[in-house]
Amino acid sequence: MTGDWQRVGSRAWWVMATAFFLGLELVLRIKLGSICMLVMGYALAGLWLADRLGDPLPTPRRGTWILFAAFAGFVICAAIFAVFAGLNIGLRSFNNDWRWFQLP
Repeated sequence: MTGDWQRVGSRAWWVMATAFFLGLELVLRIKLGSICMLVMGYALAGLWLADRLGDPLPTPRRGTWILFAAFAGFVICAAIFAVFAGLNIGLRSFNNDWRWFQLP
């Protein structure tokens, strides 16, 4: 794992994960709880892979992987919620009947 975006917990990882899961939410329009579980699985898989490849883990230690995964899921879902709220407010300011950006 060589790129900075591949190091779980780096700033590039947070940006890439948020953008990816926001895009997934926009395209599939699934429940935010499902996105949270996917983010948690993604973070755990990244930490496990980094450990298997022998890369030094940036911040979370082996015993705190679950806590870091829960934190990642919460933070990324909060960012997605904020983006959807902003888009919903902006869209409904033009026409109150447009509700495409309401979370399911």
